[in-house]
Amino acid sequence: MDKDFEKWLKKDELFEYYNANPEQQAEIYKDYQREKEYIKTENIDGWVKWLCNNPELAEKHYPLLVNGLKKRIQNTEPFQVANIIQELPDHFPKWKTEAEKHFGIKRTKIIQGYIDLIKAVLIEYDYQTEIEQKAAESIRAELTEQLEYWESELKALSPQQNARVHSEQETPKTFEELFYNPAHAEACLKILNELQTPVIDAINNYIGKAKGIFPLWIKVLKNHKPKPLIKHFKDTVYKDLLNQKVKGLNLSKDASEFRKQYKRIEDNKVELDIKAILSQYSQSGKLGK
Repeated sequence: MDKDFEKWLKKDELFEYYNANPEQQAEIYKDYQREKEYIKTENIDGWVKWLCNNPELAEKHYPLLVNGLKKRIQNTEPFQVANIIQELPDHFPKWKTEAEKHFGIKRTKIIQGYIDLIKAVLIEYDYQTEIEQKAAESIRAELTEQLEYWESELKALSPQQNARVHSEQETPKTFEELFYNPAHAEACLKILNELQTPVIDAINNYIGKAKGIFPLWIKVLKNHKPKPLIKHFKDTVYKDLLNQKVKGLNLSKDASEFRKQYKRIEDNKVELDIKAILSQYSQSGKLGK
């Protein structure tokens, strides 16, 4: 007998029943296999909702599933944690307590998840159409108020718990501070010199004719897998530090380049070129380990 299956039977109090009812063994084993597959499911949100609304039932009848979900949620990024929380039914008011109890998710991680989610809507998302931009603007004031609230909540917690979070929230003063690892800054900037049509020269002078490549470059670095290379800030922060770093760039005062759609750049597939060079850097060790 499969050792994991045997453990599952014992934890689910089915061991004796399984041995006493050979005609049911095939169906019971199917339940076990089905539960193993559920753990791998991509739609984790639905199982989280169900688990939180039926904790006793879940613990008793689906121990394998519960343990699998716990591990997955504990390893989930705060952004995803916030998404899961927001999707939970309104009639489950004690989510934060239950989340910590069942999954080991600390309040700092949950609040940081909310902050990351709001910043993504306010700062990160690339709104391609005028309708999308207007929709985002219509909720900007409300989201900004929420952001301020959650940041104040985070500050009220233990300073030791939040030292890293607070340092990431501070506005950077140098170009290198935009990056999670400042040592990556020069290598990432060099990508713009190695494009088929370079936009900077070897000593970081702007020589291009399409400033929209810079917001695109930022976007690629923020979305880099498995981990982003650059932190999330307002467009004006990127604008200020890029203008400081790249001589003659002069991005506009309101950082409007980050909100425009550049059809010619899209047609030229510059994003693919940036990703290809970045991939080469990663493989060659230019970005370190």
